[in-house]
Amino acid sequence: MYRKLTINGDVDTLIQGEVITVNLNRPKKEKRFFRTDSQLERLKQRAARKSSSFKEFAIEQMFPEEHFKISKIDNKYKNEPDFLIKHKRKGKEFYVKCKFRGYIFKGHYDWIRKDQLECFKNYSHENKKPVYFALGLSGCAKDPDHVYIMPLENADCRLKLGQMVDWKISDETDIYRILKI
Repeated sequence: MYRKLTINGDVDTLIQGEVITVNLNRPKKEKRFFRTDSQLERLKQRAARKSSSFKEFAIEQMFPEEHFKISKIDNKYKNEPDFLIKHKRKGKEFYVKCKFRGYIFKGHYDWIRKDQLECFKNYSHENKKPVYFALGLSGCAKDPDHVYIMPLENADCRLKLGQMVDWKISDETDIYRILKI
């Protein structure tokens, strides 16, 4: 059974009638040139806390220590993966970049720019290992309502919910299916 979800006039089809609850509250528009240095600093700190919380969630819940060896990467640049992960039994190595968004903007999960995506493609090619994106959507970064793992080759800058159905994580088997382990 298919259900249609309409957001801002765009229609996404969700497979098997799955209902996804997403916070559609948009952030208040603020004029950037009116922000003080202290306001900008608080925003950066808040973003860093969210990022750290989601990374912690991803490592603990998606890549448990009993099955995966996790190596944190000391990023020189922002557009590099957060972790190098190795499946202990199979030996498969891959990179993971964690991204969290608390809301959908104009019906899309807007999470990366095109130039950033190209940086990840170059990184994957140079290091000869696949890159996956661990995506958290809605709720809080410590426990997102929806979690996805998307291979780099399937990533797009602006994703509709219907495009993300194949990458949704409901349990451990979904992780192994997507990672092809």
